[in-house]
Amino acid sequence: MKVISHGIIAKAPDRFYGWPANCGMWSWPGESPSRPEILVSFIEGAHLADHGEHHAIDTEQPSRTVFARSLDGGESWSIERTALSWPDVGALEALAPDEEADNAFIPTLTQPIDFTSPDFALMFQNMGTHYPSRSWFYYTLDRGHSWNGPYRVPMMARAMSMRTDYTVLDKNTLYLGMTASREDGYEGVTFAGKLCDGGLRWERLGDIGAEPDDGFRIMPATCILPDGSYISATRFYLDSGYRSIEIYKSADRGQSWEMISQVGSSHDPKAGNPPAMCLLSDGRLLLVYGKRDVPQGIIAHTSADGGKTWSEGFVLRHDAQSGDLGYPRMIIRPDGIAVAAYYYTHGEQDLRFIGCTLFDPEKQEK
Repeated sequence: MKVISHGIIAKAPDRFYGWPANCGMWSWPGESPSRPEILVSFIEGAHLADHGEHHAIDTEQPSRTVFARSLDGGESWSIERTALSWPDVGALEALAPDEEADNAFIPTLTQPIDFTSPDFALMFQNMGTHYPSRSWFYYTLDRGHSWNGPYRVPMMARAMSMRTDYTVLDKNTLYLGMTASREDGYEGVTFAGKLCDGGLRWERLGDIGAEPDDGFRIMPATCILPDGSYISATRFYLDSGYRSIEIYKSADRGQSWEMISQVGSSHDPKAGNPPAMCLLSDGRLLLVYGKRDVPQGIIAHTSADGGKTWSEGFVLRHDAQSGDLGYPRMIIRPDGIAVAAYYYTHGEQDLRFIGCTLFDPEKQEK
């Protein structure tokens, strides 16, 4: 691999920008064949200077989902504060999950979506990670200049904590990587699902890994290999301190799963980060995550055998000031260049910003 450049997507005094993995990243053909139009979403809030071991965001101040758009394949960016209609989360928190009550606050989609529309994208959001969290989704047919929604995600567990992981199968069907609560209401378990009939019908498929006795398995990132196998990378966390990214494979389109490898394992309690994963044109998998234990930074691996084994970690950057970083999203440009977005911190100001690294998975660093 070879790093081409590091850039800044969003950074401002007294502001916190974080967690692209909680929102999404999408791309469409651009004016130049090798420079797609890219949209990434993340959280903006107030920076908290005295944050100790916690995230540097002031949770007493409002935060919001914002977007940044690149028209040149990730080389420059502009912030967009596109309005999103938001459910009454306070009212939902006061209610036990109930289909009829939830529908009063988050409507159900009634008109089908054409998932193959050229300017389509879908984004999931949630109100938390534990019971009684609900989730909802938005969709756009104009490359994210406007978003329809929110629309309700049905309660397939005691709590739903969806992030964006989908693959278009045909005009009426999406594959979904889903996150929900354990039986006791705490996050988290992952399972496969389908959104059918243009979004009017939901189907739960197989569990991606067994429910953990403690800790969580969350935030799948899924690719479909040329042979039809589904590969899903999940964030795994045990309360005892073990952290890893687990790689699962399904040979029956999400009905059943087996773990085939692990990446980025650590016993440092400060470690742990969700993965971003893409399929390269030569059939290899490319995986990126934030490394929160020392030395802190952004790491990439490739797999040439469908996720069974992985290359040594390639350091995209290791100049972080703290472990409050990562949560990446990634796309592959038509020219093969990878564009990874993540939150990061370095320098004297201790600000959390959204960074961007362009790198070539094919070339070797000299």
